[in-house]
Amino acid sequence: ESTTESEGLRGPWPFGFRVLLLALALRAGWALVVPPAPTSDCVAYDLLARSIVEGHGYGFAPGDLSAYWPVGTSAVFALLYTIFGVGYGPIVVMNVAVGVATVWLTMTLARDWFGDRAGLAAGLLMAVWPGQVEFTTLLASELLFNVCVLAALYAESRDRWPAWGRAIATGVALAAASYVRPLALLLPAIFAFCRIAGPQRGSRKWTAVGVEAAATVVVMAVLIAPWTVRNMRVFGRPVLISTNGGPNLWMGNNPLSQGGYMDLPPEVDGMNEAVRDKYLGGIAKDYIRERPGVFLVGVIKKLRYTHDRESIGVVWNQEGLTRAFGSGILMPLKLASAIYWWSMLVLAAVGAAAAYRRLGFRRFLGLAPLVLWVYFAGVHAVVVGGDRYHYPSVPMIAALAGLGAAVVLSRGRADGAAESDHPATDAPAR
Repeated sequence: ESTTESEGLRGPWPFGFRVLLLALALRAGWALVVPPAPTSDCVAYDLLARSIVEGHGYGFAPGDLSAYWPVGTSAVFALLYTIFGVGYGPIVVMNVAVGVATVWLTMTLARDWFGDRAGLAAGLLMAVWPGQVEFTTLLASELLFNVCVLAALYAESRDRWPAWGRAIATGVALAAASYVRPLALLLPAIFAFCRIAGPQRGSRKWTAVGVEAAATVVVMAVLIAPWTVRNMRVFGRPVLISTNGGPNLWMGNNPLSQGGYMDLPPEVDGMNEAVRDKYLGGIAKDYIRERPGVFLVGVIKKLRYTHDRESIGVVWNQEGLTRAFGSGILMPLKLASAIYWWSMLVLAAVGAAAAYRRLGFRRFLGLAPLVLWVYFAGVHAVVVGGDRYHYPSVPMIAALAGLGAAVVLSRGRADGAAESDHPATDAPAR
């Protein structure tokens, strides 16, 4: 069986290559029939990109410079507008390429973690994932963030690369991810934890892991520093990436919060963005300290709110889908997306159980896809929830679901190839 799998990966028409072709076909097909029609956050990214191209700087209006939203996504769109002219076509083409790259990286990393079968299954699940395909025609940050994080994970896990090469590549990828979403700023520490505590522990000395993580942080700091300096000049106080951390924390932690997006309170109108960031963050922290029980209940509600559906890809494509197919297509697509999402959660639970059985409790706690899923979900459980906020976890869920699918297909045999073809799940439990 292992020989067949290897031939399937490396033959003239390897299954993995076919998965990538399927991913390409689905995304290109979606792009051809669904016209991009920006709405909600997509409108803001477009507006900010146009402001950059027109020479007004990064802001929602000429002379009103901003750092409220991380600059990375709009900066990429502005680069495409500068090269190809203002229009959505190049962004869609980029999204197709990024989507296929995400499938390849997910497949490769899942293979590293769980073996050939699980890797191929994870790639196939990502290739046909409705929400991932739907984001092809959206001007959004989700696809860019995911591909940068996966690229960083890929670089960090290349044991054959020199340590300095890994640190530089990982730092560059994580700096890019941080410009898209500051959620990536803590990932060097999380990567180091997974390396020390997870299935790969012992593959590098603790000191070497620490030094490499520190070098990664230095690379990130060098690349992020110019934007931080710009923000200091604009706002008169240090702002690392964006000024929306405090507002987002407030949205999820105030007496009127339902766990999702809220309009900012009227008393902050006209405030310096950095001042507003600190002010609202302070209010939210006071609320959490004064009502710890309410806060914990809110955390649980936001976890549920973030994971109970996956419809944002349809909602944000609503105008384009209606133009192409009429409004009758919306509900079936939402239902299909939701069913697929719930199915992936079930398969991921099966995969996590299989990994736990083989790894034991201690190494299971350092399993990279699990740790990253918990991290991404945990941040938004504290801050603000919504189905769009589980998108950073999707490749991790797909990797675990790939293992789950491999286990199911091998009829759950404890010694099946799905679990025994890689040390990440073959080592005896400790």
